[in-house]
Amino acid sequence: MSIDEKLIREIVRQELQQADNPTSSRKFWKPREVAKLFDIKDVETVRRWCKSGALDADKDEYSLQWLISNKAVEELKMNGGRPLRHPSSSPAA
Repeated sequence: MSIDEKLIREIVRQELQQADNPTSSRKFWKPREVAKLFDIKDVETVRRWCKSGALDADKDEYSLQWLISNKAVEELKMNGGRPLRHPSSSPAA
């Protein structure tokens, strides 16, 4: 097998692996995307998780939208679509 063939096979393998795991190449997610990914009917549920600190998320200072970390999405995947962390007693800004 030539070097070109090996390179092509590796590229195809990586693309297939990413197709199996769509969260691997993302850095941040919007609440609506997370709700859709986990079939959560009300996007406000995801926003509440962000506000309470149950999800690792930051509010974008320009758009004021929540940006949920890829790590938090991976945690949701491992826990069946529910946050692993317990919400804090006082909501974050």
